[in-house]
Amino acid sequence: MNSNEKVREEILHKWLQNPSISYNQLAKQVGTSYYTARRAVLGCKNSKTIKDNLRIGRPKGPAKKKLEKKVVSIIKKNKSMSIRDIAKK
Repeated sequence: MNSNEKVREEILHKWLQNPSISYNQLAKQVGTSYYTARRAVLGCKNSKTIKDNLRIGRPKGPAKKKLEKKVVSIIKKNKSMSIRDIAKK
């Protein structure tokens, strides 16, 4: 469990003891910001977990397979072609 999960666990433990507590009071008790407390409580309500969600980053590889095949075929035909010339085709 990383430090973010420990903080969220502490926030949620205090919130479960007193669900009517405000985010400001909750944040002061735990020693975090209002937004951290709010995000932890709302995240738990929505996803029912304290773990981090998977983050989707930039996809690996080309976005368009057909375009990749076309560029590769152009490069194979003429290996000395510049990037600008390939883009024009």
